[in-house]
This record gives sequence, C-alpha cells and structure tokens, in this order.
Amino acid sequence: MRPPNEGLRQGATTRMECRDLLFDLGNTRAKAARRTAQGLGPVQAFAYAETEVWARLEAWVAEAATGGARAWIASVTRPGRTRRLAGLLRRHGLAVHRVGPPTSDACLELAYADPTRLGVDRWLAMRAVRRRLQGPFVLAACGSALTVDAVDAQGRHLGGVIAPAPERALEALRARAPHLPPATGPVTALARDTASALHSGAWLSAVGLIGLVQAQAAAATGGSLRLVLTGGGAAALQALLAEPAERLEHAVLQGLADLAEAVA
Repeated sequence: MRPPNEGLRQGATTRMECRDLLFDLGNTRAKAARRTAQGLGPVQAFAYAETEVWARLEAWVAEAATGGARAWIASVTRPGRTRRLAGLLRRHGLAVHRVGPPTSDACLELAYADPTRLGVDRWLAMRAVRRRLQGPFVLAACGSALTVDAVDAQGRHLGGVIAPAPERALEALRARAPHLPPATGPVTALARDTASALHSGAWLSAVGLIGLVQAQAAAATGGSLRLVLTGGGAAALQALLAEPAERLEHAVLQGLADLAEAVA
C-alpha cells in the first residue's frame, strides 16, 4: 500500500517574505494563506457565520501583507462576499486578481463544452493534483459539497459529479424530518440503530459515489486511476475506503499558488 501523500508535493510552512496572499472563498468559509519562495504557508480559516469574521480577516491581511505582495482570489461564494474582500484588500494596498473563469490549457483539458460553467474550485484543485502527480487520477473533494472528477494520463478531464457532502446531506434530511436522532455511531452497512443507520448512509453514499466514478473512469481509460482526496472530510472518507487513497491538503489554494507563481 502506498503511504498517504507519496508523490504529492505539499506546500511548505515558512516565515519567509510573503509574495502573494491567496484566498479560497467557499460556500461556508474562506481560507487564506501566504505564498512564499518556499511554497504555501499556514492556512487560516474564517467561517462566514462568525460575528467578527471580517475583522479577523482584515487583521490577518494587515499582518500577512508585505511590500510588493499581490492578492489572488478563487471564489464560489455569493458575489457580495467576494466584492467585500476585494475592497478590503485594496484598502491595504494590494493588487487584486480574481482567478477564473476556468479554461483548458497544456496542464488540463476540461471536459465541459463551456469550461466557464465549471466551478473554479474544481478547476484549481484538479490542476494542483495534475502538477504534482504523474498519471491518471480521480480527485474527490469533500467540503460543503462532494465533487468527484476523473483526469486521464494526458491531462484530459473526463468529467465528474457533484453531490451533497455527508454532513450537508444529513442536514437536509433533518430539515425534512426533525424528529430523527443525531447521526452518530459506527459506519457500517449493517447498522443496528437509527443514529448509526443515518450516519452510515450518508458516508457510505459518498464512498459508493467515489467508487462508481473510479469504475467508470477505469473503463473509459482502460486502466486504474490513483485516488486523491482533499477537503475537510478527506480524513473521514479515507478511513472508510477499502483501497489506498492519497491526500492533498488545501488543493484549491495549492492550485491558486501555482497560477500566482506562473505570473510572478
């Protein structure tokens, strides 16, 4: 079995001079990191639901920014949040670059007939894996949503799926059936109480979806594809999978750092 992360070059933690500030604006939180000469620095998370989230973000920017630094934003959240962050960054003297829309290039050829319809987060995450991994892969990103995409050995995106992440699926079910108990307990296909059955159903649905994409991608390419996981739910998924999987932490920020480096 291949050890987790073998073959995937992670960003290095560093205190060296910041070259860029990177922002991944998701649906429920923003993640930010510095890009330095040594790679990706420590990642900070800012949940939009927090009362002081914008004050915390501004304090981080004030501390992290250095002379000549630029800001790069990848956003899939509501436009108002993106505009607010861009304004905050400009007040601190940073040149702001909004990344996207996705396009095909020598690194990654997208399957979508209209690549601009692909989420910028999926695009950047696939590019990050493609730059760090030789050969075909399936990338499962588990955050607010679960996205599963396949890329062949030539860098051609074969397509993918989007589904609710396990926790979001459980939230939707509880909203329709509030009498249900909290989802807890062991994850097993033979659950013996409702709490475990709910917990198991949500997570095993994700595992099954990943397996289906892997199987169809293998049939399309005539060979096996390495499985890579990213996102907040990656560790939980990895523990449930029957086969080896590698992890690339903060794949969207890694992809964003790659683009920033290319135009440095």
